[in-house]
Amino acid sequence: MRCARCMPCARDGPGALIPADQSDDSWRPASRDTQRDAAPGRDSAAMVLPLDRCSDCPIDTAPEEAEHPALFPGSGVSLQEPAMLVLGLIISLVAAPFVVALAKRLHFQSWAIAPRLVLWLATAVVVAIAATYLDAWRASLGFAHLTWGGIGWGALAVIVISAAMSVQLYVQQRRGKQSERLKARYQALVGQPFGYRCFIVVTAAVTEEVLYRAYAIGVGAVVLGSLWLACVVSVIAFTLAHFRWGLAHLLSVFIAAAVLTALFAITRNVWVCILAHAVVNGVSFLAMPAASARRAARLQRKAG
Repeated sequence: MRCARCMPCARDGPGALIPADQSDDSWRPASRDTQRDAAPGRDSAAMVLPLDRCSDCPIDTAPEEAEHPALFPGSGVSLQEPAMLVLGLIISLVAAPFVVALAKRLHFQSWAIAPRLVLWLATAVVVAIAATYLDAWRASLGFAHLTWGGIGWGALAVIVISAAMSVQLYVQQRRGKQSERLKARYQALVGQPFGYRCFIVVTAAVTEEVLYRAYAIGVGAVVLGSLWLACVVSVIAFTLAHFRWGLAHLLSVFIAAAVLTALFAITRNVWVCILAHAVVNGVSFLAMPAASARRAARLQRKAG
């Protein structure tokens, strides 16, 4: 005999499945207050008792206790260690500014190799936490296959972010209010070897999207109980993490954060966000400096 809470995976296994009629293929789950003998010829294990729990019940918790909120269909969360998920959320939100502050205190540039490696470590830690305490962590973090629809949304995000940055830069130049601090940091960064700049672009795209989009939104929606709240927290944290570039740069960063957050919420795919982020940074720190160098070399040859 089994209680009404036992839910087997197969109809012939032990549990609360009883015959709806005399046919072999018509079976239904029994309700809690149902008590009915099994069909003729069936094992007595199919008999259902209206008990809260039978002695052999394989279920340790009530169904309502086992159901957890999830951002994406098919994802769930184990609440055995909710503190670990909260810890992961804290790491995802403060890792980047912490690394920058630590690098400054140790007299490192923020794009030096050591701070970049710490960001990779923080990214690995939050992914490990999600993999340990989320039932479907790949879905929650957006580790899904790329689709043409997602790539299309990513291309639109790149256009919007690039347009916003271009408009802001044009307005600042027209008003003569371009930040000298921003220019100095940009020139110092593009002065690095091309290969190292590629490493910086890839590092920023992967680590920031996993930290601020995949975990802060995908897991943050479960921890905070609201997708919208997780998105708002992610945008604010991402924007403040770039404060080191100066106030004049924060508007374009805020727009980029909002667009990438919307991209993740729409596509549910962190790879699309990583590609969009990499393209935007690649244009700024790889393509544009290379084009400027070629133009300068061409003008020098003409002058010579």
